[in-house]
Amino acid sequence: MAWKIEKRNGTGTKVYFHIQFLCGKCHMVAVMKENNQSGKSRIVYGVAIAVYAAVAAYITVKYLVEQKWIMAVLGPVSLLFLLIPKLAEKLFRFQLGRPVKSMVIVFGIIAFQLGVLLRYYDSIALYDLVMHLLSGVVFTLVGYMLYSKFNKHPHKRRENSMLQTVFALSFSMLIAVLWEVAEFVVFLLIGHDAQHHLD
Repeated sequence: MAWKIEKRNGTGTKVYFHIQFLCGKCHMVAVMKENNQSGKSRIVYGVAIAVYAAVAAYITVKYLVEQKWIMAVLGPVSLLFLLIPKLAEKLFRFQLGRPVKSMVIVFGIIAFQLGVLLRYYDSIALYDLVMHLLSGVVFTLVGYMLYSKFNKHPHKRRENSMLQTVFALSFSMLIAVLWEVAEFVVFLLIGHDAQHHLD
């Protein structure tokens, strides 16, 4: 299994970083690849954006009909989630591949739009448990990618593998804590009790 991000080296050539799962061990490998991404990844990325926008429109219309104005506003506001990959690229100065961008968008649909705004967390059994598992996997992968960005000695793979794993898992746990804080803030602002404080 492999996942990849890309960044430009000093000569302007794109470098793909693959997360390879071999013999139960995870490590990052930098390899040179062609500049153009596959047409298939472009289609998947475009479909992911279209589905995200369609779900946002559905959320807005649904809550306008139900006269739940704050929830209706959150439909178009949720489109800001699409900016996260671009902000990450600007902040960390690397270019994400379309597969990673597609993964982030699909996660936004499942976790935020369906889970929070359409309340799947409350209406579907074990939805919350599955999302916690999925988010852990997603952000651990992101943690591996960030480590590869900051690692100044990528050739020392054996020496760095343990530190890389610790960094990735710590990053995932940090995001989990921030997510819980965000859910609590939403509860204070609009009364949506995603953490079931009142149960």
